[in-house]
Amino acid sequence: MTGNTISAIITAALLVSLGACTRPGPSAPEAQLPAFEGAETPERLLISALEELDFITDWQARGGDPPGALARGSTDTTFVYGEITPGGYGAVVTERHAYPKGLLLISVRKTYGREEGRIVSEAKSYISYQSLADDDPQSSVITELYALSDDTIVTHITRNGLLESYTFRLPVITSQVAASPGLSRLILRYGRQGRIVVETRDGSGALLQERSNWGESDGSLFALTTYPDGSWRRTRTLGAGNGSILREIHTGTGAP
Repeated sequence: MTGNTISAIITAALLVSLGACTRPGPSAPEAQLPAFEGAETPERLLISALEELDFITDWQARGGDPPGALARGSTDTTFVYGEITPGGYGAVVTERHAYPKGLLLISVRKTYGREEGRIVSEAKSYISYQSLADDDPQSSVITELYALSDDTIVTHITRNGLLESYTFRLPVITSQVAASPGLSRLILRYGRQGRIVVETRDGSGALLQERSNWGESDGSLFALTTYPDGSWRRTRTLGAGNGSILREIHTGTGAP
């Protein structure tokens, strides 16, 4: 790191134990999910996995949250905690309880890194507390992402026991149009030198931030966010088997 670089390292253990959070009593009547995740397109699954990475990175940059549930509206609740996968990777788990159309929907997503910079996102949906306890999901999708050196993102998707592979050689782009160009957003996702890059621009095309994402073999998730003023923030997030989450943050200016 250069002499003008300001570095801050935060290593914290956030314990959000499911056992410490009391869930509601009787579950809602079982019904079909409002939207069946297994039917989503490869592009949507890629975007969803990267949006989850953004959630984790931004949550991390805020310093995490106090132990317990994160309130999201009057009825929705989100839990964030660590876990070790059967393969031995430290995963960050987000467990969201929502009531779309008045019906219970529990979404559990485990996100972790793997060898060669790969990122894995395992998403399961449940329609009752009993099905969650029994690990009997209504839908289950595993999305594995990694980048090549020529702007390409490779995506492996496992659903219904079948493996699907897709190669995105052009940026995957979404836009959010607002009345003012300054509030509009254009988001471009592509590969670069083994990392998955997400660019966010405003309606005039001006760069707001660029974020590179990659994983490592212990499950760590890395994100390097750079800004037009030359500042940057690098985060590492790693789930642990006791429910805690290791967080490291480095910030600075100039070359990261």
